[in-house]
Amino acid sequence: MKAKVTQYSQVNRAKEALGRAVQPVIVAKGVPEPMPVTHGFQGVITMTPVQVLDNGEVRFCNMYREPQPVLVHEVAQRGDHGHLSETFDLSGLNFPQPGAYRVHKVRLTTNGSNRFTETPETQYEYLGEPTLG
Repeated sequence: MKAKVTQYSQVNRAKEALGRAVQPVIVAKGVPEPMPVTHGFQGVITMTPVQVLDNGEVRFCNMYREPQPVLVHEVAQRGDHGHLSETFDLSGLNFPQPGAYRVHKVRLTTNGSNRFTETPETQYEYLGEPTLG
């Protein structure tokens, strides 16, 4: 199922989540290292949980478990600290069915639009049925 972001409020939620991204590297005291995603970033991430509705619309919500940050696994290019685009292109992802997911090992490029594409290691972790909370 091809996904899309159509609501401006969801763009803001996605941008906030990317701004709080962390590297899953354990540093002193067991705290993940902050790695905010900004304009110009290229790398591989695990997305914050999302809901995919029947029509393919994506909602960036933390309705399942504790809020989970975006995890940065690989950095091909660090961002330039500029603002992220208002455009989120998820056409490179193919969700199995409507539901809530955490998508692991997704390539993200934020030069121009914020483009998410599958890698050979991409996994869709199903978290349950979508809800409209």
